[in-house]
Amino acid sequence: MVLKQADLARRLGVDRSAISRALERGKLESLPDGTIDTENATNKRYLSRWTAHRGKTRSQPAPVSPNRAAAQLARARAEYGRKRSRFLRRKAEHLPADMFWQLTLGVFVAIQDALRGYADRVDLSSPTLERELESRMTAVLSAPRPKEPRATEPGPQPVPLPEDPGDNLDDVRSRLDLLAGAMHEFAGALEDGTIVSRQDAEKQFSDLSAVYFNAGLLRLPRRIVAGLSSVLATQGVKAAREYLRNLVAEEVARLDVPIAEIRQKVEVFA
Repeated sequence: MVLKQADLARRLGVDRSAISRALERGKLESLPDGTIDTENATNKRYLSRWTAHRGKTRSQPAPVSPNRAAAQLARARAEYGRKRSRFLRRKAEHLPADMFWQLTLGVFVAIQDALRGYADRVDLSSPTLERELESRMTAVLSAPRPKEPRATEPGPQPVPLPEDPGDNLDDVRSRLDLLAGAMHEFAGALEDGTIVSRQDAEKQFSDLSAVYFNAGLLRLPRRIVAGLSSVLATQGVKAAREYLRNLVAEEVARLDVPIAEIRQKVEVFA
């Protein structure tokens, strides 16, 4: 039997928050739409404990006074507002893993493309050759980056979670059910890595940048200026240009390694 969480709570004679807590702690499992299949093995174990300790479940809720009904509605609305705000804040702190790797791939490809023209843009007649090399490399590393799409929904497919859940208790409870299901799905997406926190994403990108950009390309001008100057002085501009092209080609090829690894990540999370 598939039940809404509010209906299951009424059948068990418990507050609906008990069902929410059971979901959050993994004692119950919900379907994608937030409903609960009572025949699910995990759910059957949990429900058997309730029936063993509380006797028969009841199919109809006990009648309540108007004052109590109003209080229940107020509590349910407050619970919904609180949990919805917390959930939306948490979602804003994350992004889909495939989006992160797509953005990272875009940065690496853009820099690799810009690097291919580096050797031909360097002014070999500059009196301060190292500064010229550094300036051109800064331009390479400042290549236009792909922008994150504005409409970002990390985790499972978005569910309708309006700010105002309405003034009908059953409607509010249904919204709470949907919210609990969305939270459960979000937790699962975090666990399997299909979404990542922005903080973790920034760290991963920073680590990649440190290896390939900061320790690699950013230091390239200082590493090559002596050899380039020597070729320029002894063999002329044409030979120096070819010497620089060969060095840059090695760096372009070196970026093929992280780009291939990032492409694999994109395929895994696509």
